[in-house]
Amino acid sequence: MMRRVALALMLTATVAFLVSSVTFALSGGPQGVMLSLAGDLPFASGARGWPDLPALLPVPPPDPSPPPALARPSGKALQLLLVLVWAAVLFHAIRASFRVRAAALGIRQQERSGTPDRPAEMLAMAGALTGAAAWPWIADRSAIAGMLAAGATSAFSILAALGDAGPAPEVPRRTSVGIFAGWTVVSLYASFAAVLTGQLGVSATLAAVIAVGFLLVTAINVQFRLGPMIGFSLAIMWAMIGIAAQSVGADLSVTLAAVAAIAGLAAVMVRVMS
Repeated sequence: MMRRVALALMLTATVAFLVSSVTFALSGGPQGVMLSLAGDLPFASGARGWPDLPALLPVPPPDPSPPPALARPSGKALQLLLVLVWAAVLFHAIRASFRVRAAALGIRQQERSGTPDRPAEMLAMAGALTGAAAWPWIADRSAIAGMLAAGATSAFSILAALGDAGPAPEVPRRTSVGIFAGWTVVSLYASFAAVLTGQLGVSATLAAVIAVGFLLVTAINVQFRLGPMIGFSLAIMWAMIGIAAQSVGADLSVTLAAVAAIAGLAAVMVRVMS
């Protein structure tokens, strides 16, 4: 009974997150994820046979630092990461639903498919998804409140990824939760950088370097606890690639910090996979 309640809460939070995140990403004009990605399509520039699409799919010049950047990214790499997060969250919800349903019907699951998620895991994921649904709207109005919301979200997502001290064989297969957790941790430190810049007057370059440094320390510690579940680090590395791509030619310090974070996480991944 408790497992079904936890699943219902997680599915509700999943829908809330997807609706909220997609809505936020598509809002705000220049930083709309799909609007920007649509600029690469042949019909987005008013090709013959698509007369009305230029008005529906405007592609203005991107803003390199839209607030909050991870929820409404302008760079292609970060946009694709956000789409991957949406897919990972949806996959996890479907997977959890099938497992709980199979357990309720008494269907014997193959050993490699694992057991249904524990109620504590699903409740942690529900909390993370609820926070992720609210975080961008809060951060868009208050940097400090947004950072606090991102912190709570990342804490819940890490708890869900850790699996409530679940059996070790489950860890490698929880890639979808790891991707979501990695994205929330990057979101936390992006919000932290925004607070340093907007509230404390720290330069954007220094704030980014400090945030990336704290992110690397956090990611390394979490990854060692997660073991071979590398989806967490892969999501963070993907985000660092996007940040490096956006800052190259504009701010060498930020680019070098992002590259250093990628190298550090790659070394950790090799260690936990060996």
